[in-house]
This record gives sequence, structure tokens and C-alpha cells, in this order.
Amino acid sequence: MLLDLSAAYDTVDHQVLLSDLSSRFCHQSSTAHSWFQSYPSNRTQTFHFAGSQSPAFPVDCSVPRPQGSVLGSLSFSAYTEDVVDLLDRHKVQSHLYSDF
Repeated sequence: MLLDLSAAYDTVDHQVLLSDLSSRFCHQSSTAHSWFQSYPSNRTQTFHFAGSQSPAFPVDCSVPRPQGSVLGSLSFSAYTEDVVDLLDRHKVQSHLYSDF
């Protein structure tokens, strides 16, 4: 089985990610949870074309690519770990590889 996650970093839902990180690594009231929560929060994106700039659009999914962020890789790994658990439960051998 081949599962192509070419644009996977762009599909990470922030709420699912925060829930996953919280349940795996910290309690809701901890400093670490607050830090994780602030990481993807309040992000916006603008577009420039022909000398004009669009209004800022909220970004509610995606994490930074590994080249610019260690936390992006950690976040993506935590987000996809459930896939490995699911495959293991059904005795499917798997190997994950990411190259960006």
C-alpha cells in the first residue's frame, strides 16, 4: 500500500493537532499546552499579485515545513502517528518517510 502525503503539511488541522499534542505531551492547564496552543493560533496569509496585496486570510490548517521549523516536523509526526497505530492494529507493516 502506498499512501502519498505530498501536501500533507498543508492539511494538518490546527484543532486536531492541538488535541493530539495535548493528549500525548501535556495537560490542558500546563505552560507547554499554552505554548503549543499559541504556535498555530492567529496565523494569516496574504497574496501579492501584479502589485496588489489581498486582505489577510485566516489559516486554520498547515504547519511550517521542516526546513524552517523543528516544531513543524514534530507536529506532523504527532498528527500522523495515529495512522501507524491503525495499521499496526490491523497487522499491516508500514514505513513512513518524509522528504521535503
